Amino acid sequence: MRTGKGLLAVRVVTLKEYLDSLSMRMLLEPTAAYHACSNIDPVSLAALSEELDAIDHAPDPDPEAVWHFDDGLHLTIARQCGNGFMENTIADMRRYTTIFERQAKAARSKPGVAEHRAIIDALVAGDQESARQTMIRHLEMVRDGVLQNY
Repeated sequence: MRTGKGLLAVRVVTLKEYLDSLSMRMLLEPTAAYHACSNIDPVSLAALSEELDAIDHAPDPDPEAVWHFDDGLHLTIARQCGNGFMENTIADMRRYTTIFERQAKAARSKPGVAEHRAIIDALVAGDQESARQTMIRHLEMVRDGVLQNY
């Protein structure tokens, strides 16, 4: 973030801001996953699945690869839900949660591999209700993990 004098300032996200933004994501992302089932590109899903496999098989995956995958999955779902307002809001809220998780070193080396796999599997199957439910469980696990380690 630039200040008025051209200096850079670091944006610190508080726990309250994190939880508020995650609450917004919990309202929107399950619905986005539900709607993305009918729109999502199978090639994108295959690429995301390969990225997740690489993370899962690596003994100590590169944290940047993990962040890249996580952004890719969640933002692909947001883009493919068919609602531009929802897409933009999810992207904005993810910025807050990502800043917090990075500053708090909250990221696990293999975050939610099983949860992410379940989301991808539901999207591949076109199972809207499963996509919605697996996203709910995933975001609840993210929240619980941060609260346990904060």
